[in-house]
This record gives sequence, C-alpha cells and structure tokens, in this order.
Amino acid sequence: MRIAGLVLVMGLMSMPVFAGGAEDLIALDKAWGSAEAAGDVEAMLHADMISVDGTGVSGKAGQLAAMAEAPDEAYVSGDYKVNFIDDDTAIMVHSAGSGDTLHWSMHVWQKSGDSWQVVASASIPAED
Repeated sequence: MRIAGLVLVMGLMSMPVFAGGAEDLIALDKAWGSAEAAGDVEAMLHADMISVDGTGVSGKAGQLAAMAEAPDEAYVSGDYKVNFIDDDTAIMVHSAGSGDTLHWSMHVWQKSGDSWQVVASASIPAED
C-alpha cells in the first residue's frame, strides 16, 4: 500500500513539469501566430523543419514566406492539446483562424538546450 501511494505521489509531482511545458509551448505558438514579421519567429523554426498544408510541402523558408503574405488580422487560436513524447519532444494540435481561414494545426516541437523549435508542422482547413 505504501509503495502504491509513493508511486501515485511521484506521478502527481511530475505532472506540473509537463503542464508548465505545455503552457510555455502554447505561449510560443501564440507568439508565432501573432508575429508581425517573419524575423520575429525565425529562431523558433528549425532549419530542417518540414511543413504541409493545402498548398503542398515546404520548409522553414516556405513558412517564413507565407508569414509575409498572410493578412494582417488578430491571431485567434484555441482548443490546444499538447502531448509530450519525452522531455524534449512534444506534439501540439490546435484550432486557429476564423471564418474562411479557420483551420487545424499540428506542430512537433523539439527542445534543444533551453529553446523549443518547431521541427514539423501541418495545417488542414476546418469544416463548417
């Protein structure tokens, strides 16, 4: 009984590490979405990232170019879910946009040192 209680307590103690990490990643995603210039988030995107959306497959350069072409609108996002694969890898899904731009996004985040970077991203339009 004591061992089971100890395992439960240790498990609960580890949860805030992941919860805090999820909050940090959500804040990074919101900063990415609301950035005014591609240079504001360039360091957040891994040099070898891969991305896919309705226009095809791209990488970091494609993501930065798309930011330059995006309309100036307030970034609306929600429905965040973050799953940690390990201490240095997380998968995030969330809704973003509104009206005709409403879509679902998925990002794979990798931690390097003290920084998180997006190594993969996907976006699909949301159905009405």
